Amino acid sequence: MASDKLHRPYVAVSADVVVADSEAAARELASPYGQWVLSIRSGEGAIPFPSPAEAAEFEWTEE
Repeated sequence: MASDKLHRPYVAVSADVVVADSEAAARELASPYGQWVLSIRSGEGAIPFPSPAEAAEFEWTEE
């Protein structure tokens, strides 16, 4: 949909990539990603990217 600032619609695409020496290390480095995305989608705005230790302590809810 066009807006006051844009004459026609556009799409922005990004790819998030984690590289590590092993799959286990990559999974650990990527573990905070879900919590970070949740902060954006919840409307509170992007939080600083948590550490893997902080992500491990995060308590997920059914919501």
